[in-house]
Amino acid sequence: ALAANYTSTLACTGGTTLASGAMNRSITISNSATPTVCTYTNSRIAQNLNLVKQWSGGVTGHTATVTTTGGTNNPTFSSTAPTATTGTAVTVYAGDQVVLPAETFGGGSTTASYAASVACTGGSTLASGATGRTLSISNSTTATTCTYTNTKVPTVTITKISNGGTGTFSFSGTNGFGSQNIITATSGVAVSGAARALTAAGTATTLTETV
Repeated sequence: ALAANYTSTLACTGGTTLASGAMNRSITISNSATPTVCTYTNSRIAQNLNLVKQWSGGVTGHTATVTTTGGTNNPTFSSTAPTATTGTAVTVYAGDQVVLPAETFGGGSTTASYAASVACTGGSTLASGATGRTLSISNSTTATTCTYTNTKVPTVTITKISNGGTGTFSFSGTNGFGSQNIITATSGVAVSGAARALTAAGTATTLTETV
């Protein structure tokens, strides 16, 4: 264990007493026949840690939950878009290695629906970046807040109508669309493919049908 992660005190009781306080003090032993006991106490430095959830462009009803792992105690949140959520702070200790995992999505949302990031400020810091990283708890007593931010990823849906026939129709696209097949079963009746998440908003995207 690192000494810097603990506070240390010294106290003596019995025939000669010394009030609890800093180390490296001296005592003068009295002529009492009662034994003197001096106790060194090391206390691991505590720090509060909580999680905050922010939505950017969140779809009403989409949900996200997460619970950290690895800490002496582990904070959690359960959030429903578009409302920001602040979880309950827990006590962690200097030297804890707290994992900030990816969220679990619900309410019709998936991991692909959002670009996710997490950043921590306060006594223990972590620059904004991907989830799944580890936060090292420092020996500061200043509280730490880790904020998960989900930014809605744009999606596109292709709908196909085949007049005068049916079949399998192939499409491809840029900006992360990839490829997709749509099968029509009835002439003149529209069929929609699954919505595809794009890589970035504000980017020109080309969709092509292979004929």
